[in-house]
Amino acid sequence: MNGRLWTNVQLEMLRAFYPDNTMETMKALTGRNESSIYNKVHSLGLEKSETYLASPAACRLRRGDEIGKEYRFKSGQEVWNKGLKGWSAAGTEATRFKKGTKPPNHRPVGYIRLTVDGYYEMKMAEGMQQFKLLHRVIWERCNGAIPKGQICIFLDGNTKNLEVTNLALMTKVQNMKRNSLHSYPKELAEIIQLRGALNRQLNKRKNYEQPTA
Repeated sequence: MNGRLWTNVQLEMLRAFYPDNTMETMKALTGRNESSIYNKVHSLGLEKSETYLASPAACRLRRGDEIGKEYRFKSGQEVWNKGLKGWSAAGTEATRFKKGTKPPNHRPVGYIRLTVDGYYEMKMAEGMQQFKLLHRVIWERCNGAIPKGQICIFLDGNTKNLEVTNLALMTKVQNMKRNSLHSYPKELAEIIQLRGALNRQLNKRKNYEQPTA
């Protein structure tokens, strides 16, 4: 009957019998479900009679009743599992996690994944948040730790080209200027790139030739 209009006969039965009868009775009389009946009696302004509300049939509609009171926790009552931290029901041994068990999505140290941003990452250790950008790992293994304030970039802009010769260090400011070259004329942009590459080589040689104590 869902979605159908109420007939005049159904409406008359609702007005005549709803105030003094249970929902089960009204569903049988009208052929409607509970939700449909509640919506219609609300629109018609129908209510249960005082006689019905005072009867046991009213259940949760009875004023002042405390349905389920006998099942509620009493003041000072202790829960049955107090002091049983780590308790498991008998017969569940076969399905419990064993010590050393790894979840299905576990990946070993050294696992490499591709991020949504297009960068490769490597798992460096067990635990949460133990992945590190792979191009930084490659740089550090070949050239040592990345100084504070510098970032490792891809010279050709291809984040999948992990050749160490395609990696370089620069500050965020330098990288910002480098990424802004597209706004310059092609010839000028090439000159700026060449000058940057030359400066990096000079700085690298200077650091290499600097005497150690």
